[in-house]
Amino acid sequence: MSPLWLLRLATWLSVSAPPQLPETVRVASIGYAGGDPRAFGCDRDLCAFETLVRSAAGRGASIIVTPEYSMPQRDAEPRVQIGRRPSSVAAPIQAHFSALADSLDIHLAINLETEDAKGQLFNSLLVFDPRGMLAARHDKMELFEGERQTLEPGDTITTLQTPYGRFGLLICADLYTEPATHRALVEGGGAGEGVSLILFSAAWTVPVATRWQAAFAHDWGVYFVAANASLGDGSGSGIFDPKGRAIGHDGPLRSIRIADIPVAPISAAAGSHGAQ
Repeated sequence: MSPLWLLRLATWLSVSAPPQLPETVRVASIGYAGGDPRAFGCDRDLCAFETLVRSAAGRGASIIVTPEYSMPQRDAEPRVQIGRRPSSVAAPIQAHFSALADSLDIHLAINLETEDAKGQLFNSLLVFDPRGMLAARHDKMELFEGERQTLEPGDTITTLQTPYGRFGLLICADLYTEPATHRALVEGGGAGEGVSLILFSAAWTVPVATRWQAAFAHDWGVYFVAANASLGDGSGSGIFDPKGRAIGHDGPLRSIRIADIPVAPISAAAGSHGAQ
């Protein structure tokens, strides 16, 4: 075979071969509860969160989670259809972080109160993909104390397929739900759709918050990325491996925790299971 044909063959093989995934993906939890944006050179919390997300992404994080009840939200935002981009008029906070996920090429999870067409309110964890589309929405299943007076509980587990593996979504007191629910989430009900990573947004006020996070990671054999800021800036969050060990390191700011975890690639098309 002539050198020219060898060159053509090598070029064809390089174009036809599937893209190679990295062995690890960098994840980050943000532990800022809002209320002190000037600490980040901002005059609004929305700016502070953007600064933190950009900082984490600048250190290579591809998956970033923010805490429960931390966004500067006055009114519930409408529930955007999965696979769509939110409107900046109807859902300004969602639109802001949708655009940020798109510009930074990341998966970004934020917690917001959402409202359906019937006027029912939910505590929701929203994940925007690297195109800025709403990739998944999980509604908190285990409502806590005063939440029961105004919010509707979610009625399903939520998972999200990504190039890095399948993620499961949980919010704070969802850790109290029955073991059967956790088993269905983690193991996929025996359908081969179990998760390798949990994204967890919380406002957990007890000093031993990270023990619950570590215990879940250990008991169910998953990686666990917890964003919690109710104990103060940079406190109450953690990233844990399947043995329940805290991993990673603090980011450039105290509010950020970063770790590299193994990629668990999937063969099915990306998408989400859960609330629409």
